Amino acid sequence: MKTCTQDFTILFLPLPCTFDCTDSQQWDMLSKEIETWLVEEVQNLSLPMWTWGRDAFWLAFIGAHPRFPGGCWSAWDLRIPLEGTFIEEWLSGDETESVCLDGLSNSDERDDCHDTGNVTAPFDCSTTLSYIWDAFSRHITLFYPHPLISSI
Repeated sequence: MKTCTQDFTILFLPLPCTFDCTDSQQWDMLSKEIETWLVEEVQNLSLPMWTWGRDAFWLAFIGAHPRFPGGCWSAWDLRIPLEGTFIEEWLSGDETESVCLDGLSNSDERDDCHDTGNVTAPFDCSTTLSYIWDAFSRHITLFYPHPLISSI
């Protein structure tokens, strides 16, 4: 089921029934889908749909890269600015101090790099990913009043 809101079809929803919110690779694929939708479909930064999509993008991006801005991360389309309540709080440390306590390790900083196209989450970032999933799920309902996960 694709939903039209303000003349835009939300192509990345519903999420497939196989979506695993504890898998950073799946968050990475979702962030790329949202990014493409924003810059190719919505385009107009003054629309509420853009703001909603931008914030959904940053939630998914952090799901893919829970150590951001630390560690390595994939490049995003710079037409999507580092703006919005969630990402600004994340970058200021207000969010990271409370939810990133479980992503710590003594490993090198390659844990969430994907220079080779692979994304792997730090050893255990279940608290962070759970927090992101909850925030993403709440945020999506602002423009998408249907089940977030497909039943098929």
